[in-house]
Amino acid sequence: MHYRLLSEQEKKSYREKFRRFWESVDQDFIPPLSKRDRNITARVKEYERANIIVAEDGADLIGVVTFWEYRSKLKSPYIDLIAVQRSFRGRGIGKKLVKKAIKFLEGKGIKKIKISTNSANKKAQKLHSSLGFKAYRIKKNAKGKGIHKIYMVRLQAGSNA
Repeated sequence: MHYRLLSEQEKKSYREKFRRFWESVDQDFIPPLSKRDRNITARVKEYERANIIVAEDGADLIGVVTFWEYRSKLKSPYIDLIAVQRSFRGRGIGKKLVKKAIKFLEGKGIKKIKISTNSANKKAQKLHSSLGFKAYRIKKNAKGKGIHKIYMVRLQAGSNA
């Protein structure tokens, strides 16, 4: 498995690969990405402005994490979407992708990073907690009836940010 941060040029050349990837994991999200206000096509275009770390096995795209050094909506650095192909899950790929995003952001001097998940995604909650993220807000029914959005934050060790 090879992990790497994509360059600006690579992000453009990956458009079709990303579209196929997000379509393949679409139903794993609640609600599915294709049913959200920003559908898959819009996300592929939007993520050309984000930082993207990929996990690849040869020419195959296995996992992706998208993240922002500053997300104006949240007024903070933000790890946006994390996904791994179903057949590769349970191998620590998602955790390694998030760790690499954290390392990149902290390498830029960023001390406070936000991430979110939903109450139905217990695996993501466990992953985020294991990496030092703590819940600071819950938005009730944000992802559907009985499915709450959980906002989490991670402070760099020794930071009071």
